[in-house]
Amino acid sequence: MKAAAFIWGLAEATLFFVVPDVLVSAVAARGGPRPGLVAGLAAALGAALGGLIMWLLAHPGVGPGAGPVFSFLDDALPAISGTMIEGVRTAMAGDGWFAAMLAGAFSGTPYKLYATAAGETGLAPLLFVAVSVPARLLRFALVVALAAGFARIAGPRIGERSVLVVLALFWIGFYALFWSLMPN
Repeated sequence: MKAAAFIWGLAEATLFFVVPDVLVSAVAARGGPRPGLVAGLAAALGAALGGLIMWLLAHPGVGPGAGPVFSFLDDALPAISGTMIEGVRTAMAGDGWFAAMLAGAFSGTPYKLYATAAGETGLAPLLFVAVSVPARLLRFALVVALAAGFARIAGPRIGERSVLVVLALFWIGFYALFWSLMPN
């Protein structure tokens, strides 16, 4: 499951548009907090690698540059808009880039936009990768706590299979609402 979480984190940090929280929450609901946190850590490490890829693509002189990368993301992926991209660029250009990344982890703004903006601004890549892991892991830890807590409370009453069904229905409903509310 660690490899799947790592790959999901990498994919979501680059081109995929469903968060690894889906897998991390299922692992936590089924196995408890410890396996959930291991999956969350694997997803965070995969996201950091994906973030480095986006940083490289966006950095002037290394990749095609942030403009084409942002344009591609805006055109190709759901729930990304020009307004969202400009908001991330503005937040990452200032001194509060770490706070912007933390806030972004809980706002529905894709991490890939922060990684692209980090490359655009020339933020040190190793610093960005080092900060990405705890920034991503914080949200995954919250998801683990919620999923494992729900499974612990509801599992004895409705069974493990029903817990996973409820979790799947939650994510389906979450994305139906998220994609209907987000532009693009």
